[in-house]
Amino acid sequence: MTSPNVQPSSRPPLVRFEPFRLHRTLFDGRWGPRSADPTVELPALIPLLDRINGPVCRLRLSVAGWATRPQHIVVADRTIGIGYFPDQPPATLTALCADGTSAVLLISPAWPPGQPRPESETTTDERSLANGEDRWESEGGQPAGHRGNSLR
Repeated sequence: MTSPNVQPSSRPPLVRFEPFRLHRTLFDGRWGPRSADPTVELPALIPLLDRINGPVCRLRLSVAGWATRPQHIVVADRTIGIGYFPDQPPATLTALCADGTSAVLLISPAWPPGQPRPESETTTDERSLANGEDRWESEGGQPAGHRGNSLR
C-alpha cells in the first residue's frame, strides 16, 4: 500500500519497450525512474507493464538501490506484491504476470536533459546502450525511428 505521505509521480514514466540483449540477458525494455522510491515510481509503470503480458501480479527488485522497500503497492484497486532479492541485479526489474510470463526491464536512472551521466556511475555496456541518453527527454522518451514502439 502506498504511504499517505508519499504521492505517486504524476509524470509519465520514462520507459521504452523494445527488446534488446545485454550480455546473456534479454531485456523487454528500459525504465528510467526519477527517484529511488518505489511507492512514487511504480504506480505509473504498472499500467504500462500490464499492456505487455497482461496484469502484473508481483515485482522482483534488488535489495540495493531503493530508498524504501514496501512489500506491496496498490494500483487501480489491485494489490501488487514486491519482493526484494540479493541475487536480483540492481539494474533489473522483473514483472511476473498473471499468465505466468514475465517482463524484464533494465533500470537506468533518468538524468536531466543536457546533463551527462557521471562517468563514475556509467559502465561501458550502459554507455553503449544509452548513446543518446541526454536526448531521451527531448525525443519524448522515444528513440528516433521507433516512435510506435514506446508507451507513454
